[in-house]
Amino acid sequence: MDYARMRAIAEELMAHAPEDVWATEISGDEIIMMMSPANLHELIVYRLAKHVDRQLERSGTGLIAHGGADIEDPESGIKRRPDVMIFPESALESGEAVHPREVTAVVEVVSKSNPENDYEGKMRDYPIMGVPFYLIIDPRTGTGLVLSAPHQTPEGRRYSTRREFTFGRPSGSVSTKSPPPISQPTDRQRSLPGILGAHGTLRRCAAEPDPLADAVARLALVRRCDSRGVRPLHRA
Repeated sequence: MDYARMRAIAEELMAHAPEDVWATEISGDEIIMMMSPANLHELIVYRLAKHVDRQLERSGTGLIAHGGADIEDPESGIKRRPDVMIFPESALESGEAVHPREVTAVVEVVSKSNPENDYEGKMRDYPIMGVPFYLIIDPRTGTGLVLSAPHQTPEGRRYSTRREFTFGRPSGSVSTKSPPPISQPTDRQRSLPGILGAHGTLRRCAAEPDPLADAVARLALVRRCDSRGVRPLHRA
């Protein structure tokens, strides 16, 4: 099914969706109906966006860290709703969604009930869309993953670099391991080394007052809908 048709179906579904369905995503032949996030998930997202946004403001690049916007690439047939995106403030001045060419990085907070959505589906979609950096924050383990430098492979476009780090107090322990520095191969990536590579920021965000270890366990459900019908799925 072509993307325009999938988009029309998604809009029709939203018009008749329950009140707790707040957004749709499109990936391949699937339309994902997303229910409102639980408070603890939003607390993590808020703290992370606040810390990153402060650093961006000091950097003077004109970029912002923002949650609540869609990233859409009709050519690739993908529409996603990241927890946080980093892009110029001007990207919000027009249109219904942010185009991937405007986006420097996306951030997702992993769900205990549906981690494959972040580690598989979105890890596949974001490099296809050409997003330079994909940051995964996993509250279950107190670990993070920075993926970067999308390039073409026999299986399709994939990230070529992978940087892992630890933060916060996962499972009752304390970790202060520093992540490796992040390279800056393009203009869009110029401000990222001091932000995504700043483990102290992530650690402070995670440890005030350290709700991350148990946060994802309280997240609710997402319903996934595609052309074959509706399937229940635990929420991201």
